[in-house]
Amino acid sequence: MRCRIPNCNAELNPGDMFCGRCGLPVSIYQSRDVSETSGDLFPLFGVTLGETTVDQLARLGKRSSMINKNTGRPYEYYEINKINFWYQTRNIAETIYIARGIHPIPEPWNALGFDWNISYNQWIHVLQQLGYSVTSVEPPKIVEYEGHNSFSAQISASKQARIPIEIQLNFNYNQGISADSQGTVYGITVKALNDR
Repeated sequence: MRCRIPNCNAELNPGDMFCGRCGLPVSIYQSRDVSETSGDLFPLFGVTLGETTVDQLARLGKRSSMINKNTGRPYEYYEINKINFWYQTRNIAETIYIARGIHPIPEPWNALGFDWNISYNQWIHVLQQLGYSVTSVEPPKIVEYEGHNSFSAQISASKQARIPIEIQLNFNYNQGISADSQGTVYGITVKALNDR
């Protein structure tokens, strides 16, 4: 049975992973409609940035085994389901950083539309659909990287919530050269903004 994707009303074929018209991942609309969810990224694997303590992280995952050359101590993060949850002086999980080709996008975030293979414009659309205010930190431009042109930009997205968070997306190091090129995002940083 064929269905239509709500974003652009295009008809989908069984097994389609992305819409052929707007390019959004079909997973956004499969198990639940974004408009029917809070679009919250947390809790993720039992962790809520700005709230989960280091003691709780220790029960959920494994402490970093990489040593900081400057301090001689392990880096301040715990790995849980292949995601590094960073903490600092407050001993509370504060930041997640994931990079294309190194870290997976967490499965619960895939269901919200996060995907390494969508374009700059599609990322903006997904974040806005989830209720985030999106601003351009570094406007789109073409830069040279390792002998080829590469799309480069940075956006920041924030959303008011019980514990506000900010998402930063860095676009670079790829073969794409436009805001519609697929797979141009390289890194995603998510951090809690509260000062508790």
